[in-house]
Amino acid sequence: MVAQFAGRNDQAQALTGFTNLAATSISLTGPSTDTKGTPWTVTIQVTSSVSGNRSGVVTLLDGDTVLAIVAVDATGKATVTLNTTYANLGLHSVTAVYDGNNSFASSFSDPFLLTFVAP
Repeated sequence: MVAQFAGRNDQAQALTGFTNLAATSISLTGPSTDTKGTPWTVTIQVTSSVSGNRSGVVTLLDGDTVLAIVAVDATGKATVTLNTTYANLGLHSVTAVYDGNNSFASSFSDPFLLTFVAP
């Protein structure tokens, strides 16, 4: 892709280095109910209709609270086990944000609904 802009003296100049990034999506897989204070394990999968190295960083969030920042491998996968002592009892909406890389665009997951119950 080449973008053009008017430079000084109205001379057109080209910007290069822009690429079309492949679209991605993220899924979270894990138990939807967990006992507060016990570890919760979730698997993150970044997918795309385009093959290639989907390595990068995913941030897991519970609302605005960062739960973890994890690296996904070349297949876009990571598994993380989290300490749940931070959590209040009840329903939590966990989301993931993929930062993207040189070939794949960033994306956000749909909310994963997780309920913490009393021990």
